[in-house]
Amino acid sequence: TDPEQSRSRKATANRLLTIAKAALSWARKHETLPDYMPDWWRNVSPFGLGDDPVPRMMDTGEITRLLNAAPADLRTLLQGALMTGCRYSEARRLRVRDYDHEQGVVTIRQSKSYKTLFQPLTPEGVELFDRLTAGRASDAVIFTRADGSPWAQKDAIRPMRVTVLAAKLDNVSFKTTRATYGKLLLQ
Repeated sequence: TDPEQSRSRKATANRLLTIAKAALSWARKHETLPDYMPDWWRNVSPFGLGDDPVPRMMDTGEITRLLNAAPADLRTLLQGALMTGCRYSEARRLRVRDYDHEQGVVTIRQSKSYKTLFQPLTPEGVELFDRLTAGRASDAVIFTRADGSPWAQKDAIRPMRVTVLAAKLDNVSFKTTRATYGKLLLQ
């Protein structure tokens, strides 16, 4: 009954359909399918999804509450994401060598598109990255846990949940920092 859940399931079905169609088309092109098998998959249409939902963006008060509620290591990671627009997977892989102080730029190797993005920083971003990279080896990971270890794939899930609850925010995840970054740039 939830329209967003229905939309999400249709989007998943569309992704799976795209993969199946690509595999079957590749097999047909490389003559690995029997000749008598019809190309029925070419006529299957994806679900219409309508407009994408508006991404959740935080205002400055919500950002302040989130950062104040976060433990120090997560706070630093969130600040980096808010300054760069990085996805969690991209932020946790950033190394000192990816920050160019002279240009005020962070090099981001995007995990979804595999493109390299040279992200200019605001003066606040330069200050943050200067502080985080000062005197560190070029191959050191910029954002680390409180114990000095790098953030792993799922390390931020529970602390983020606890932080969002403590900050009394609704519908906020690490992904929200990406949309909020765009909003902050426009402001």
